[in-house]
Amino acid sequence: MSNLLTSVKDQIEGIDTSGLHNCDGFDSGITANTNVEVGARIGPGSEGGTFYGIVDSFEWNPERVSDYSGLKDRIVVDLGAGNDEAGYELARIVGAKGYVGVEPFYTRQLADALKVNSMKNPSLFEEREHIPYSVLCEDMLRTLMRIPDGSVSLMAGAIDDFIIPRNVEKNRRYVASVNDEIARVLHVNGVFIDYDSVFSPNSLKLEDIGDLDRRVWKFFK
Repeated sequence: MSNLLTSVKDQIEGIDTSGLHNCDGFDSGITANTNVEVGARIGPGSEGGTFYGIVDSFEWNPERVSDYSGLKDRIVVDLGAGNDEAGYELARIVGAKGYVGVEPFYTRQLADALKVNSMKNPSLFEEREHIPYSVLCEDMLRTLMRIPDGSVSLMAGAIDDFIIPRNVEKNRRYVASVNDEIARVLHVNGVFIDYDSVFSPNSLKLEDIGDLDRRVWKFFK
């Protein structure tokens, strides 16, 4: 099977690519944001696989896939995608058009994991083909500010207070700015999937789609 890595400009129509450059196959921009102080969980060995709990639940309860139908036929932007393919697998299974992993700290690990995953046969929902993916090494707020209005679906997993401590004033402002940008770029028929993160765009409607083990919110217009 072929590697489906593609540039983010070929996935998100009209995205502002100024300042981006190709870095060993993936897109790279400004990775640091001086308006946020990251917490203790950022570092070598950070736990990945955030969305695998959701993906695994589809195997024993396939009807749950419909809870994520707002990702179907959309470009899905995964904010703080981590170091593995869990977010990509969620997007693939629900029928997304493409996947963009935004990850400033574990970009190489993410790119390697997605490459390996896209070149092997799926282990779950084999009938759902692999989808194109992009990897963007950049701060999530800077990436969101590049994206046109109403153009994507999004998700964020485990970007919690250990990663962005909200007891810091400038972090609270950063989270508020990310919330505003999520609401702005969200497609009218899309969703923002929030899995235990600090983000909660108050201007959007929301639905609890979690279970006993997971706190998952679906935001939509």
